[in-house]
Amino acid sequence: MTNTDVLHPLTRLTSRTPAQCLMAAVLQDAIDVYRHPGAKRRHLLRETEAWLRSDDRSWLLSFGHICETLGLDPNSIRTALEQERLGHMLAA
Repeated sequence: MTNTDVLHPLTRLTSRTPAQCLMAAVLQDAIDVYRHPGAKRRHLLRETEAWLRSDDRSWLLSFGHICETLGLDPNSIRTALEQERLGHMLAA
């Protein structure tokens, strides 16, 4: 699976329940915020980074629980995001 595949969870779901669609949308939104934070969204970026780093699976919409439910590897998502950010920094 490529970084592009990992960073687009909505496209990976083949049979979706409403709960899985919601979880995938929450995850996609977090990925989008992380990838394109914008100057006015720094607070949101900090919250998103903390959410992505968390291994807490105790609440329904935690990063770990969403990944588990959707059959995604949280470390693969984290690594893909970090590699993408590093690539942008090196290119600048």
